[in-house]
Amino acid sequence: MRVREVQMRIVVVLALVVFLGCGSAPQQSAQPIPPPTLGTALNMPEVGASIQPPMNWSLDQLPGDPNATLRGPKEKGFPPLIICSMEPAPGDLAGYLKEHKARISAQDKTVKWISEQETTLDGRPAVRLEYETESDAAPPAIGKVRVHALQYIVEDKPTYYRVTCFVVASAFDKYQERFEASAKSFKRVSKQ
Repeated sequence: MRVREVQMRIVVVLALVVFLGCGSAPQQSAQPIPPPTLGTALNMPEVGASIQPPMNWSLDQLPGDPNATLRGPKEKGFPPLIICSMEPAPGDLAGYLKEHKARISAQDKTVKWISEQETTLDGRPAVRLEYETESDAAPPAIGKVRVHALQYIVEDKPTYYRVTCFVVASAFDKYQERFEASAKSFKRVSKQ
């Protein structure tokens, strides 16, 4: 019985050493998550800007069209999109933003505004918006889907640039880092 008591004490002491040792062991720093991989910067002369799309996304832009659309892989009902556009408009960023949100709300009764924050993009004053809306799915047989949008509006008087990222709401978390990285690569370029 004496041997059994000694064995139990040894087990308890070892357990304490292991337990306390784990608590005092130097913490290993977590490996940083690499940023999303972006493709080569695409020059969009009709928009007057360039942007780096996520790797393997395609650019759709018709000559003369002031909108450029970057398409990602298919998600059920709606492909992820990044749309770059520009619009001449009078006034400051606050006035443009108020008019822009009013126009979207008037055209789309399903819009739900999620967030709005001031920021900068390409060294210019900007606003970062998030909202959700209903949109037609592809293929049409699916009907309407809930879409989450992340949008940056950049002031460059008398022009305002919009970088709008869309995907089905259920997949937004999966694409958010790619959307943010691509949007933050936006650069104004001189139109020639």
